[in-house]
Amino acid sequence: MVSIGIEAEGWAQMLHFVSLGVGLATVNGCVTAGSDLVTRPIADLAPVTYSVLVRPDDLAETRIRGVLDVIESSVP
Repeated sequence: MVSIGIEAEGWAQMLHFVSLGVGLATVNGCVTAGSDLVTRPIADLAPVTYSVLVRPDDLAETRIRGVLDVIESSVP
């Protein structure tokens, strides 16, 4: 039987409770676990999709366009 003793929102809180020995957490690949924790991939979960949000009028702004160009050039 599984019993949920605590729920936490936010990566930092989740990692903190795992470090205290309260249980485990499911996090995405962007989260860096401390040296006191062990990570294991979960193969059967759907991939995480990230999106960039920008107002259409800002697409021509040089700094925003530069960031988008870097992101787009790194995607296979």
